[in-house]
Amino acid sequence: MPLSFEKKVAFEHAKEEIRSRINIADIIGRHVALKPAGQNLKGLCPFHKEKTPSFTVTPAKGIFYCFGCHKGGDVFTFLTEFEGMSFSEALHALADEAGVKLDMQKNNRDSLQASEQNAPQEGFQNILPKNELLKINQVAVDFYYSQTRLHKHAIEYFLGRGLTREIIKEFKLGYAPAGWSELLSHAKKNDIPESSLIQCGLAIERQNGGAYDRFRDRIMFPIFDTSKRPIGFGGRGMTPDAQPKYLNSPETFLYQKNKTLYGLHAAQYHIKESKSVIIVEGYMDFLSLYQAGIKNVVATSGTALGDNQARIIQRFTSTIYLGTAQASMPPCVPFLFLRPIISTCGSLFFPMRKTPIPMSRNTAKRVLYHLWRTRGLFRDLSLKKRWPTKETPPRKENQRCWIFWPRWPRQ
Repeated sequence: MPLSFEKKVAFEHAKEEIRSRINIADIIGRHVALKPAGQNLKGLCPFHKEKTPSFTVTPAKGIFYCFGCHKGGDVFTFLTEFEGMSFSEALHALADEAGVKLDMQKNNRDSLQASEQNAPQEGFQNILPKNELLKINQVAVDFYYSQTRLHKHAIEYFLGRGLTREIIKEFKLGYAPAGWSELLSHAKKNDIPESSLIQCGLAIERQNGGAYDRFRDRIMFPIFDTSKRPIGFGGRGMTPDAQPKYLNSPETFLYQKNKTLYGLHAAQYHIKESKSVIIVEGYMDFLSLYQAGIKNVVATSGTALGDNQARIIQRFTSTIYLGTAQASMPPCVPFLFLRPIISTCGSLFFPMRKTPIPMSRNTAKRVLYHLWRTRGLFRDLSLKKRWPTKETPPRKENQRCWIFWPRWPRQ
């Protein structure tokens, strides 16, 4: 149904209001290393491979253009093309960042009104605007990362799991000290009140007043959105009796677990380039594969793969492989909701071994990468034998189930 004249005016006003407040260089700069070139900025194009920068951003006009592949447009175009968002999703994402409220009428989703408020999502009544929450999370990321230099056992844990210092730095892996107010004290020095940390899920309010750190004596995995901004954390206990072993940030305005995929901020380009994605279960599964050169991978942050996460992946690819350490788990359960939105689906099983494979870390990297690229030691299984229902759905020609036997060695 075409928009009325008044609705078109409101729609265009909202777009122009967002464009006037958003610096396109800030948005693109999260994905592309930009360098000044006169009044413009230049970098390597994210849409095609090149060695000489031909990708230009003009902040004054709010546009970008690549002289190599001839892609160009405004900030909305960049998000729809690079991050695979629909225009509506890009509009809402930029409206949140710019502090522009989009009121969608229930009976007509095309009716838009712009205002200068930054309203939280339904169910989250945060006092702080989104940008302030992101800044507080960044302070926490830097704090936890800095603690790895002060607590040797934390960095030794990462190195003992086979991670390099480069990966630790790239993903800002950190450590939450064992004290009850370590982050609170650090935040106080940065003029961040307790109430703000509580809103971010970084502190827990006491019944008798005050607050205490949510994460204590835990290895920390910051969780970023596709724009590389910290929205939450996952923490693993350092002691065998830590309860729970894994602790994630609670549901907040920024972080909803069923709408988040760990590592997508780093893997999104590789997923688009390879036209496929491997979905694994945990943070270390993701980091080990990413470090080994298999970078088209994401993790579910300790939750079962859900419909919202599958639809996020659909922005980047329609070929999905499910990775698991439980070879007995039938892959068909996730297929039930994946089938309608993808073209190819399979499973990668990583069975646990009591004895690590005897090979050096560099050799393991090469073997792991070679196995993925050549499908070596993979076995094709028929979904028909593993479907738990009596009625077997029609199997597509290119739909396969893969089993992958080696695992990343612990050293």
